[in-house]
Amino acid sequence: MEKQKSRLAVDTEEAHAEAERHQTQITQMEKRQKQFDRIIDEWKHKLDDVNQELDAVQRDGRNSSTELFKVRSSNEQLGEQVDAMRRDNKTLAQEIKELQEQLTDGGRSVHELQKVVRRLDIEKDELQRALDEAEAALEAEESKVARSQAEVTQIRSEIEKR
Repeated sequence: MEKQKSRLAVDTEEAHAEAERHQTQITQMEKRQKQFDRIIDEWKHKLDDVNQELDAVQRDGRNSSTELFKVRSSNEQLGEQVDAMRRDNKTLAQEIKELQEQLTDGGRSVHELQKVVRRLDIEKDELQRALDEAEAALEAEESKVARSQAEVTQIRSEIEKR
């Protein structure tokens, strides 16, 4: 009986020791689980931040594309205006040339032709100024288009990097 008691005592001690080892393992596993939960929460937060940033970049990209379309449209209109002014300028230059030829031929009085020439020169100068302004505006719009295209390219490359 004494042997059984001592054996039971040894078994009990071994069971307590094993229970303590298991409890230690459980505690360690719970700590690891908490660490994993914290890491998962951090990554979820990072993912949310990245998604918000991606949404903002995509929205900026769409806005830039819209602005680029507007600038291109404006650029085309200015180009058409410049072409029309060039044609008008060419027509007026031809008229001046014809009038000067008539002057040399003596078809009109010198005084009338000089008035017409002055009027046409003034119109030509006005058209030239308008043409110069339109060309300057066209260059400004082309610059905007180039900047917008660079922005769109940069935004796309940022999106692709992510």
